Amino acid sequence: MSMKNIPSDRDLKTSGFFFFIISTLILGVFLSHATYIKANDNDLKKEIERLMSEIRALESRIYNQSGHFGVNFNRNLSLGSRGEDVLELQKFLNSDPDTQISQTGPGSPGNETTYFGHLTRSAVISFQEKYTSDILTPVGLISGTGFVGSSTRAKLNSLAREKPKVQEEQMPTLKEDELKEDSLISLSDLERSEELFVSFPSSYTGKRGDEITLGGYGFSSEGNTVHFGNEYQISGLNSYNNGQELRFSIPDDIHAGKYDISVSNNKGRSFNETLFVVFGAEVAEPFIESITPSSGRYGQEIVIKGGNFTQKGNEIRASYDIIKNVPSEDGGTIKLKVEPFPDIDINDAIMGDELDLHFYIVNDKGISEAGVFTLIK
Repeated sequence: MSMKNIPSDRDLKTSGFFFFIISTLILGVFLSHATYIKANDNDLKKEIERLMSEIRALESRIYNQSGHFGVNFNRNLSLGSRGEDVLELQKFLNSDPDTQISQTGPGSPGNETTYFGHLTRSAVISFQEKYTSDILTPVGLISGTGFVGSSTRAKLNSLAREKPKVQEEQMPTLKEDELKEDSLISLSDLERSEELFVSFPSSYTGKRGDEITLGGYGFSSEGNTVHFGNEYQISGLNSYNNGQELRFSIPDDIHAGKYDISVSNNKGRSFNETLFVVFGAEVAEPFIESITPSSGRYGQEIVIKGGNFTQKGNEIRASYDIIKNVPSEDGGTIKLKVEPFPDIDINDAIMGDELDLHFYIVNDKGISEAGVFTLIK
């Protein structure tokens, strides 16, 4: 994907106008503070920092309104991705107040980066939910995932090709021949998709013989195989709902335990998996009674109290990560340090003064309800 853009005459004129605005703003600030430099040096420094932030935001808005979205998002992006396409994605998201990544700091207008962090993921979710009917509904989702897959990329590319129109509320009406060239995903496109994606099962737990419906896209009309890890598989499955659903029974001979479910067919194997726990009829699922303390700062050690934890092999599914192979010596207590978002400043990860983090315990017995810890800046 080429990210290089050759500036046009309009771009050069825009740059000149932008330079004039910046020069005027800077000159105004210095003149207004000229008599207070010695007495209010710190205030002046803060004012300059504020001004530079506004300048970067202005530069981003000018970039967005000049129609520089000559890009094509041609690979899947998710938390942790890096590259120039991530930078372009952030610029794109920042062009719409509804999907703006942040008002200040890394990822904000004029401060876009090449790293796909949690703020970018949140903005992608906002984008997906803004265009629910085009992105989520066709693949059977009701809320955003933050994963930039085929349907999300199709909508991004579709919007990127449109000529930007500043201060225009309605999208342009497309003619029939333009619609044929548009890349919005149709239901038949989902079945023909060269990618296999697993979204979520009708239930994340079940016992042998239970009926399960698995959502996703790229399923073939027939000949699909559902894999429970690498140990068990169900072959010869037909798809339903235009290649978006597979229906099957949990095998009678499968051992109780935690599995990652994936799907394969003549296109290959799905590039992602979803969690599923098979349990016996009388097995009690894990549960969380409390998290102590209930709030704290980065690095706080917490104690999760509950029951039906296993001595080893517990998995903690937190809002920010999946922590595997966590032990519980007594079967009712788990200790860990809360250290989310290690690659970014925690102040940039928390939009306000605090952030609720959810924790689930997963093991061979099932999945607990959520426990909550409040992370404080």
